Amino acid sequence: MVQAGVDFRKTHDLDTLSQSVLPHAPSIEPLLNPIRAWTTWSVAWRYPGEAEPEPDPDVEELREALDLITRLTEALRSRAPPADESAGTE
Repeated sequence: MVQAGVDFRKTHDLDTLSQSVLPHAPSIEPLLNPIRAWTTWSVAWRYPGEAEPEPDPDVEELREALDLITRLTEALRSRAPPADESAGTE
């Protein structure tokens, strides 16, 4: 969203973040859809006692989540502008 010049507020709501990203990267929608349901996970672990109790993910759910995060990271990095090779050198 920074690359697209989109203002956004700090939030843990992954559905809100997904909705903000989609107009600028519609091709990653299949990767974002499953992540929207993770908001409860992220809040429950970050702020214990403040969210509805959520069952712990099982091993397979965690493997799927890590795979999805890896694919999303690769997709987003492929959209980044090329690194300025002269940056940081004198």
